[in-house]
Amino acid sequence: RTSPRLGPIVGRKHQKLKIKGTTLFPTTLQAVLDETPGVDVYVIVARTAADGTDMVEVLVDGPVKLPDLRDFFRSRTKIVPRLRHAPRAEIEALQLPVHARKRRTFVDLR
Repeated sequence: RTSPRLGPIVGRKHQKLKIKGTTLFPTTLQAVLDETPGVDVYVIVARTAADGTDMVEVLVDGPVKLPDLRDFFRSRTKIVPRLRHAPRAEIEALQLPVHARKRRTFVDLR
C-alpha cells in the first residue's frame, strides 16, 4: 500500500482528559493500573475543578504503596493523577451504580 495507515483507536473523544497540558484517555490510566502489582480494585473518577480544568482521581484498594504507584504513573504517562486509598465498598459503589448492568472502571462526573 502506498497510502498512510491509521493508528489504532485509543478512546472516545468525549472521554478525552486534558491534565496539565497533556491529553490522556482513560484507557491509558487503566493499562497502568492493570499492570501494577498490588492493585486489587480501582476506579478512575474525572471531575471538573473550580477553575474549569479536568481533575482526575484514582481510588485504589490493595497492598500497593502510593509513592510506588506515583512513580509507576510518572514513568508510563508523564503525569500523576490524584491517588487515594479507599475501602473496597466505596470503590464498588462507584463501579456498579444502582441501575447499572455492568461494572465500570471510569466514572465521568464532568
